[in-house]
Amino acid sequence: MLAKRFRVPAKEFLRFRKHTTAKKSTTPYFVLKIFPNHVDHNRFGFIVSSKVDQRASRRNAIRRRLAAVAQKNTSGSSDVVVHVLPGARTLPLREMRKEFDSALEKVVGR
Repeated sequence: MLAKRFRVPAKEFLRFRKHTTAKKSTTPYFVLKIFPNHVDHNRFGFIVSSKVDQRASRRNAIRRRLAAVAQKNTSGSSDVVVHVLPGARTLPLREMRKEFDSALEKVVGR
């Protein structure tokens, strides 16, 4: 589980909806939106809709797997919002890590 300091606060999700100058990276499995923040580390937020899976337990499992992948990418100073697409439902953890890292690298350019 991601520590609370590495999670985007719920209040700021509304700000991201209106913010149109985000850097964006799209894969077949998820869409990453990167916003600048004013803290010394990356923060992550995950959006897994019921279009991905109807069962909340499965959506939460996908969210937990993504949080485990994101835990290794906390250096930086950005807010990263991950919109999960339906293709991620059957994605193995190893592939998820590879896709997430490549999408993040495209946008952040590490």
